[in-house]
Amino acid sequence: LLQVLGLKITPLQPVSFKNATDEEFASAGLIAFQLVFETGCFIERMNDEQTTALLKMGLDYYLKPGDGVNDGQDVVVLPPLP
Repeated sequence: LLQVLGLKITPLQPVSFKNATDEEFASAGLIAFQLVFETGCFIERMNDEQTTALLKMGLDYYLKPGDGVNDGQDVVVLPPLP
């Protein structure tokens, strides 16, 4: 956790927030919210040899610190250099 691998990653920032309560939640007296966050980093241009080593990145999201449960995943595929 909290490994940045030497990248200058911008802090996680909220982008949008909306009420996502459906009828089932409302009837149970619950409220659900949908939050969208964004972050990013710049990756310097690499030479051809480096590019072949980094074409795909897997991201795992852990929402509860210490529980070891992967709450979500993304795969980012980088386009080859022209």
